[in-house]
Amino acid sequence: MKTVLLIEDEDNLREFIADSLELFDFKVLKAATAIQGIELAHSGAPDIILCDISLPGMDGYGVLKTLHESPQTIAIPFIFLTARSERDDIRKGMALGADDYITKPFGIDELIESITARLTKHKNSRREIEDIRKQLTVSIPHEFITPLNSVLGFCQLILWTLEDGEQIPPNELEEYVLQIQEGGKRLLHLTQNYVMHAELNVLTAHPPEQRSPQTAKSIITQSVIEQYLKEIPHYNDREHDCVLDIEQATIAISDLYLRKLVSELASNAIKFSLNKTPVVIKGNKSADQKFYMLIVHDEGRGMSEDQIKNIGAFVQFERQKYEQQGAGLGLVISKQIADICNSTLHIESHIDHGTTVTVTFPIVTSY
Repeated sequence: MKTVLLIEDEDNLREFIADSLELFDFKVLKAATAIQGIELAHSGAPDIILCDISLPGMDGYGVLKTLHESPQTIAIPFIFLTARSERDDIRKGMALGADDYITKPFGIDELIESITARLTKHKNSRREIEDIRKQLTVSIPHEFITPLNSVLGFCQLILWTLEDGEQIPPNELEEYVLQIQEGGKRLLHLTQNYVMHAELNVLTAHPPEQRSPQTAKSIITQSVIEQYLKEIPHYNDREHDCVLDIEQATIAISDLYLRKLVSELASNAIKFSLNKTPVVIKGNKSADQKFYMLIVHDEGRGMSEDQIKNIGAFVQFERQKYEQQGAGLGLVISKQIADICNSTLHIESHIDHGTTVTVTFPIVTSY
């Protein structure tokens, strides 16, 4: 049984709403003032709150603001009940974080529909948060601890040898240093991805015209892509597998974003496919010369339709089955970049038959 906190100062209306909700199998906590409502929100742990705006003393806006200042109550869905229907009142309520706004008079069916929708949305949000928490529990400790242990372990070997007054053979010392460097690079890449993901999240919240400079452009060529690939970890081990066919063009994306997008898509293609299988990177203009398609294809393990739909930050599929580096940010960052640059990213993949990612950019025409 779900618990509804009802904050309403009109006695008859409060009792009518409470009785109606109880008929639909809700438990109802009732408050006639803002202070009583705030106290019940903390002590009664309601699943959702219905609150009138015109309350004696502190109004409904004050209740919402107060509840959002407390970690205990900030996540509880909140619906305003009010006789006010002016746009400014609605805007003010939503700006404060209200989940819905129902204008009096309203039907019980309308109220039940709104409550059910908000509870369902809240349940789905909690499930998504729990999924991310589980992914973080698996990926973040592993991704940070593994390279850190490697760096610290090899440093300790060097220190022990020096403390014993012994000399480290040059070939062993070189191996130690390379392992330390590899761990450091892995940590740096992970940190950079977290920072970029956060920055892109902020940008995607802006209107489209504010996300990326309208003048941003890059010249994409075969040599440019080759240079990006050389910066990818383990590319040297798979260089013979990489097939490039890049048509030159000027596209609407900054050099920074193009480098990141190509690096992440190519890195995934290399990471999730076997040695001696092709990784194909193509780039060509559309027939009307208005768009440029960058295609990255591998013949790796692929993804199911459900996995493609569930791509998200910190999500890695079948990590227990496949040991892999990374925190599941590569495709997410690539999708964010495409969105910010008014481009599209499409994924086609089949289990055990590989993945093809196509990014379509606007072509910049010079006059």
